[in-house]
Amino acid sequence: MRNDRHMEDNVRQFYRSTRRVLPILALALAAALSPVPVQAQDPYPLRPDGAPPVNIGVDDAMALLEGSVLVTRLSAPEPGRDGGVKLRIHHYAQSGRLHGCGFGPGGRYGTTGEPWIHGSMTLPDTRRDLHIPVVVQVAEPDTAPTFSAVHHDAVTGVTVLFMRDLTGLWYPRETGHLQDRLPAAVYELCPDFPPAEDLGLDINTAQTGLTYPELVAQDPGRRVLRPDLVSFDAIEAAQ
Repeated sequence: MRNDRHMEDNVRQFYRSTRRVLPILALALAAALSPVPVQAQDPYPLRPDGAPPVNIGVDDAMALLEGSVLVTRLSAPEPGRDGGVKLRIHHYAQSGRLHGCGFGPGGRYGTTGEPWIHGSMTLPDTRRDLHIPVVVQVAEPDTAPTFSAVHHDAVTGVTVLFMRDLTGLWYPRETGHLQDRLPAAVYELCPDFPPAEDLGLDINTAQTGLTYPELVAQDPGRRVLRPDLVSFDAIEAAQ
C-alpha cells in the first residue's frame, strides 16, 4: 500500500511538472516545424553606389524595344494597390510612337488617341557623377517626360525598368519581359488599342489573363532575347 501511495505521489508530481512544461515544449516544437521565412533577394539589385544595374546603352535601348511588346507588372506597388500583379502592355513602334495599356497607380489607362512618343537619351545623375542611359516617353507635348533605365536579362528575357524618385533614389518600377506578339488581353483591357495588323504584330490568343502571373502561366510568350545588346559599360562616369 505504501508503494502504491508513493507511486501515486510520483505520478501527481510528474503531471504537475509536465503540465507546466508541455505547453513550452509544444511551442518549441511548433516553432521548429514551422517554415522559416526567407527574405527574397532582388535578382537585379542596385549597384553599390545606388545606381540602377543598367546593361543597355543609350544607342541600343531603341534597338531592344522597338518592334517588340513589353509586358510587365509594377515592381514597387503603392500601399493598398494591386500588389504588383496587374498587367501593363506597351508596344514601341519603330516610328517613335508608343501605345500603352494596363493598370497603373491611378487605375486603368490606355493610349486611345495620339500615341506617346518614345526615344532614348543620357540622363545626368549629379548625385553619383554618372551618365545613365534611359528610355524617354512623353504622353503629350505639354506633359513631363518619364525616364526609365533598362536592365535586360538576355538568358530569361526578363526586362526591368528602373526610375528615379524626387529625392534622387533609383528603384525598380516595372518588371516583366519582351515578346514578339501582342497579348489578346490588351483588347479586353483597352478595346480602342490599335489593331495588331496595323502595328505589324500577330496576336497571342493564349494570353488572355488580366494579371501578369496569370498571363505568363497561360503562355510565357516568345521572349525577345538580345545578348548582343547587353553591355556592362552602359553607365558612364561624368566627364
